Amino acid sequence: RALLLIHGLGGDENSHYIMAAVQYFLDKGWSVYRMNYRGVGPSKETSVAPYSAGLSDDLRSVLNVVAGDAEGKQLFAVGFSLGGQLLMRTLGEGNVTTALCAAATVSAPLNLSNTLKKLQRPRNGIYVRYLVQNMMRDLSDVGQHRFGVDRSKLTSVWAFDEYIIAPAFGFRDAEDYYENVSCSPVLNDISIPFLAIHSKDDPWIP
Repeated sequence: RALLLIHGLGGDENSHYIMAAVQYFLDKGWSVYRMNYRGVGPSKETSVAPYSAGLSDDLRSVLNVVAGDAEGKQLFAVGFSLGGQLLMRTLGEGNVTTALCAAATVSAPLNLSNTLKKLQRPRNGIYVRYLVQNMMRDLSDVGQHRFGVDRSKLTSVWAFDEYIIAPAFGFRDAEDYYENVSCSPVLNDISIPFLAIHSKDDPWIP
């Protein structure tokens, strides 16, 4: 069996939850692959930031490569947080390699707008600062040099989406971006066995 792992917002191929999953499945004898978003980790050398929650063609391409590399093995995929949103969006849109047998997500936002509203609650301030710090790292000087955005404005996930992500991908604003890439409208179109794992008391994902 082969497994593709997709990290969450502010993470990368070496995030602790990714590496814990890698070790677990390697110990079970699986082949394990890790996907980085555009401009994250080693992908800085081969792609241009920024990434978004709606780049389903990127995931399709990765799945095709992994299916070819793991030919003859059953293929599965697991997405964490924003990586789960991307996975669900891609599966709902369709045109995914038939080698993919089943998929799962862990704490993935189903509606990006609702998730951002919950994320912006005061109790989540420390986590938001952590995410913003990692997003700054991933995007480096993208905002200032390509979009003319003062980095001092980029103090929240919403600000990144409003000033960087939305204009980079042709959306009117952050809300337009959330509406058009959220996975909730296409969930009923997922055609392979699928498991979405959520905590009832998740402080960030409604």
